[in-house]
Amino acid sequence: MLLFDKVTKKYDQGITALEDIDFSIDKGEFSFLVGPSGAGKTTLMRLLIREEIPTSGSIFFEDIEVPKLPRKLLPQYRQKLGIVFQDMKLLESKTLSENIEFALEILGKEAKEIKDTSEYLLELVKLQDRRNLFPNQLSGGEQQRGAIARALANNPELLIADEPTGNLDPDNAFDVLTILKNINKAGTTVMVISHDRDIVNQMKTRVIRIEKGKIISDNKGDYDTIKKPKVTSIKSKQEPKEEKKEEKEEKKEKELETDERLKGLKKDILEKLLKAKINTLELVFNLTENDLKNLKISKKEQEELEEFVKEYLNKSK
Repeated sequence: MLLFDKVTKKYDQGITALEDIDFSIDKGEFSFLVGPSGAGKTTLMRLLIREEIPTSGSIFFEDIEVPKLPRKLLPQYRQKLGIVFQDMKLLESKTLSENIEFALEILGKEAKEIKDTSEYLLELVKLQDRRNLFPNQLSGGEQQRGAIARALANNPELLIADEPTGNLDPDNAFDVLTILKNINKAGTTVMVISHDRDIVNQMKTRVIRIEKGKIISDNKGDYDTIKKPKVTSIKSKQEPKEEKKEEKEEKKEKELETDERLKGLKKDILEKLLKAKINTLELVFNLTENDLKNLKISKKEQEELEEFVKEYLNKSK
């Protein structure tokens, strides 16, 4: 589902925030990303949501190569993600219910769906009796649960929670963790960024440790145990055992076929893409503005292509 493939991020003055980051997350998985302050956890999240671009390497979310995604398509991509920020970011001028409803309004949902979804999410985080309170009237734990509810408004495929228990007492931290576990059991992939040793050890699930911009451990169930991470790069995945002659011929023939998902495109656009051997939706995702110019795709055709991709991303949610 998610793959960081040898990702490095450098800033000016020789500062390396991340170096050779290499890991994958499977659909439906619950995992922790742990490490001390300044280890690179926040930079990693900013790269995932495409607020920043890696210096080298790449990031793949399903069929999408994130760093190459055209800026115009970022809103559709980000709808696949639910982010719970460390500082919660609930709107102070809106009630808890209005915070969730506002997120749904942005997505263009109908009034009935907004009401039903808002009620469902408030029940999910056990805050239905707090719906009319403003953020400053809620406890820290309630605010965090409210932020989780709002992050779920777009029905994300991956929920990322940045230090969701960082400022909470043990009881509230346990409540938040229970909610995240239930969300995961319902089918949403969950990644929690944390330095809370007790919470991590209680879950007994996958723990990815990052220190000084490098992943030093990838193990199950323990905050402190150091276990060498597995290599999960694309290169390693693309080094299969020797194939039989028939399998090679079948693979070659398949590569030349046109992706069924592209057959909804207009004939003129499709012909230009196929002429350049762009025959899969994954290749279309990775087209840059310069690529489109070199392919002599007109402005009108670009708009049609962008609309086609938007419709696909919305359908695949």
